[in-house]
Amino acid sequence: MSIPHKESISYGKAVNTLNPKEYEVHKPSGKVSGMNVDFKLYRPFYVPLYYTNPSPMFYGDYSTAGRILPSLYGTGSQSTLPGLGRINRISFMYGWSNDYFDVQAGVSATKYSLPYSVGQSFGAFGTLLYHPRERFHIKLFGSYSPDSRYGFNGTSYGTTVGYDVTDRFGVEVGVQRYYEPQRGWQTAPIAIPYYKFNKLKFGIDMGGLLYEGIRNAVNK
Repeated sequence: MSIPHKESISYGKAVNTLNPKEYEVHKPSGKVSGMNVDFKLYRPFYVPLYYTNPSPMFYGDYSTAGRILPSLYGTGSQSTLPGLGRINRISFMYGWSNDYFDVQAGVSATKYSLPYSVGQSFGAFGTLLYHPRERFHIKLFGSYSPDSRYGFNGTSYGTTVGYDVTDRFGVEVGVQRYYEPQRGWQTAPIAIPYYKFNKLKFGIDMGGLLYEGIRNAVNK
């Protein structure tokens, strides 16, 4: 009885799994008390390095991103919702910058296969960042989607003003308008304290929380 996709692993050295077509690999065996000893590993399928979960339940799920051209980037992913369905996403973004402006624009597409609902959702987004000074910047942003079903893509626009208080810590405040199918256009403040790790910036939008807290206090 033969087992498909059989791989042999010699003692002290793992099999190189970068080539998915290399299903059977023979390595020199060591000897223990005059006998050949092979340690074998059997796998029912090949799992690429960019897969997010090697479990058979999530087989095929992946997440990858990279640069296509000097100023063009792309992302792609597949996610399985156990018992519900599968979601595939892809997006492309163009970025350009100089001493005073940063521009980002892109498009995204989502394909979903859910119970009693199979379809696609498309969207476009863009950001314009103006930084006249080293610690001060102004940002305009927006996004549009003809179909905001399930929240995959949305329609919104707004502006913020940011200031780096120190080399590591800063704050960004502003306002945004977003569209909800059930309630129409809504307005919400933006308040994002952020911390910079080298080239990365981590921040949390506290605007909605502050807005709801003030509104509840006024209503009482």
